[in-house]
Formats: sequence, C-alpha cells, structure tokens
Amino acid sequence: MFTGADKLRTAAQGLLNPLSMAVFPRANAVMAQSQEKGMALLRNVLWIQGSVGVLISLALWVVAEWLLPMILGAGYEDARLVLRWLAIIPTMIALNNVFGMQVMLALGRQRAFTRILVTSSMLNMLLVFPLASWYGAAGVAATMALVEVFVTLVMAAYIVRTGIPLFRRLG
Repeated sequence: MFTGADKLRTAAQGLLNPLSMAVFPRANAVMAQSQEKGMALLRNVLWIQGSVGVLISLALWVVAEWLLPMILGAGYEDARLVLRWLAIIPTMIALNNVFGMQVMLALGRQRAFTRILVTSSMLNMLLVFPLASWYGAAGVAATMALVEVFVTLVMAAYIVRTGIPLFRRLG
C-alpha cells in the first residue's frame, strides 16, 4: 500500500525538479553579485515553486480517490489515506528546497542547514516506529509528512530569526 502511493507521489513531485535545477545556478550567480537582487529572484522562485507544489499536492489529494484503485487494482483502497498524507510532501519540498538549497546553502549556512536535517532525522526515528505500529502504512506516511512540515517551518523560522531578507525587501 505504502509503496504504490509513494511511487505516485514521487512521480508527481518529480515535476518540481526541472525548475529547482534550472534556478539553482542562476540564483547563486545573482546572489554573488547582489544579495538584494538574489533575494528578489528567490522571492519569485518561492512564489512559483510553492504554487506548483501546492497544485501537485492538491492534485494528489483529489486523484487519490479514483486513481489509486485504477492503477494499483482491487485491495488497495486503503492506500488512499496513505496518498493523502503523502500529498502534503510536494508542497513542503517545494518550499524547503528554496529555504534550504537556494537560500541557506547559497549564503553559506551549511551548519544550520545540516543541524535542521539531523534534527529532522531524529524526529523521524522518534515518530516512525510508534506511528507505524499503531497505524501501519498511514502512520509511516503521516511521519514523512510531519517531518517535512517540521523541516519547512524550522527553515523558515531560521531565515526570519537570522534576518535573511527572503520574506521582505532589504533596506
């Protein structure tokens, strides 16, 4: 159940990769010239990539009802709940890609970035075993979604707390 739903999520989420890969070198080059121009570019990227992530997430949520049984066949009706939990992830990945890769790493904040990822890994380990034993595949999917939400919120909080002007103009 989990694997089938996760493969569908991964395929849909793959639509984000070309945008992210195309922007990364350009954002770094602009950021090296001017932080103000770099942040302006990244605000646009955040808006576009976040919107695409939301659209992918909404599409996965909506199609879970009829697409999973059609693709996976009979007996996989319970995978709908798994896919609905997993549907949150593309939005979170779209956002935390900008926060982490495009902003934090571009500004040399590797240590903070790594700390957030290590902490999220520990959170994952703490949650996955009880949620998987209580709720099965849906518990694993919920763990993945909750950890991605955690990563996104902590990265956004770091950006705000340290005064990185992603969410506002400089000056």
